[in-house]
Amino acid sequence: RQKTMDTIPLETLQKILSYLPPRELQSSRRVNHYWKDAAVENHLWKRHCHRDWAIDDHLDDFHGSYVEHMRRFGSDIAYYASIRRSWRTIEDWLSREAPHIFMTLAPPATDREIEEMEANMFGEGESLPGDLRCSLRIHNGQLLVNDGDGLFGTYQAYSYRANIFLAPLESYKKPTRSKLLVIAFSTIGKKIYCSLNQGPSYGKIIELRKSLDPFKECFIVADSFQSLLAEHALNLSSNNYTMDRETDEICRYGAVNIPHAVTRGVEISCSPIFIPERSDTTTFFFAYHIRIWMSKERSASEECQLTMRHWKITNGHGNVEEVHGEGVVGFFPKMYPGAYFSYSSCCGLETPIGTMGGTFTFRMKESGEEFEAVVPEFTLRSYPIGPL
Repeated sequence: RQKTMDTIPLETLQKILSYLPPRELQSSRRVNHYWKDAAVENHLWKRHCHRDWAIDDHLDDFHGSYVEHMRRFGSDIAYYASIRRSWRTIEDWLSREAPHIFMTLAPPATDREIEEMEANMFGEGESLPGDLRCSLRIHNGQLLVNDGDGLFGTYQAYSYRANIFLAPLESYKKPTRSKLLVIAFSTIGKKIYCSLNQGPSYGKIIELRKSLDPFKECFIVADSFQSLLAEHALNLSSNNYTMDRETDEICRYGAVNIPHAVTRGVEISCSPIFIPERSDTTTFFFAYHIRIWMSKERSASEECQLTMRHWKITNGHGNVEEVHGEGVVGFFPKMYPGAYFSYSSCCGLETPIGTMGGTFTFRMKESGEEFEAVVPEFTLRSYPIGPL
C-alpha cells in the first residue's frame, strides 16, 4: 500500500490535493516524503492565500506565506481577507486623492497592546469583537493631527459640521454602563459606537438617539465593523465620496447615482444624509447637499439667476409641507456656461422616511423671462432603529 501511495503520478496526486482545505492539505505532508514535497507546490496554496489572506500578488512561496499569516493572524481568519481588502482599497484611494489623510493612518497595534487594553477594560473572558480586533492589527485607527483629516469624512449644514475620525486604541475608554465602545468620533462630540452587549446588538455599529433614555434603543449604522469598513471602501472606490478641494476633506454627500434633473440648461442634483446625533424620538434630522451647474457647451444666451425656491417635503404619513423663499441659504447664484454652485441645508421630519423635491425659479438675463427649474425628488431615510 505504501508503494502505491508513492507511485501515484505527481499530476494526479496534486489534482487530489487541490480539493483539500488548508488544514488537511498541510496535514497530508505527514504521509511521506513524496506527499510532503507534492503538498507544497505553489499553485495548491495560491487560491488559499487569495481567499483567506487577500494575497493577490504573485509569490514564489505561497505555502510559506500561508503558514506565516496563519501564525500571525490565525485568530482573525474569519475576517482578515475582507478587512485587508477594504483597507487596501482605502489606502489606494487616499494615497491618490488625499495623501495628507493617508499619512494619519496609524501603524498596527501589537497583540500585547490589544490584550492589555482588553484586560483593563473588560471582565475575564471578554474581548473586542473579532473584526474590530483584526482591523486594529492592520491600522490602529488614526493619528489625530488636524481637524478635517477624518477618515470617514465630513458633512455640513449651516454652521453644523462633523468631521469623523477613526479612533485609535489609545483613545478607547472603558465602555459605558450599556457596554458601548467609541470607535469613531468628531471634534464636535459626535460618537459612533461598537456595541459590546451580549445579545442581538453585539458587534453592531450604532449611534444613540437623543431621548430621556438614550440607552433603550439606537440607530444601527452597520451590522458590524467589517461591513462599516467595506461600505466606506466602496463609497471611496466608486467615487460616491469625493474630495472637497476647497477644504481638502472627504465629502460624505453621495455623488454617484443621485437624483438629477436638467431644465433649460440648468442642471441640479441632490444628495441627502441622515444626522443621527441631532435626531430624537420625535424628529429625524437630515442634511442635504444641492449642486447646481451649467455645462460649458451651453449658449451664453442661456445665462440666468436663481431668485426663488419652492420645496415640497413629504413625511412617511403622506403629509406635505411646502416651503417658499427667496434664493438659497442667502445666495442668488448666477448660471452661465461653466458655472457651478453648491450648498448644504437641513430639515427635520416626524417620521424616519420621507421625500423632498421642488423647483428653483430662475430669471433669464437677456429677456427677464422666468422659468421653473426642477429640483428632483430625493428620499430622506434614517438608519434602522433597534434595541440596545
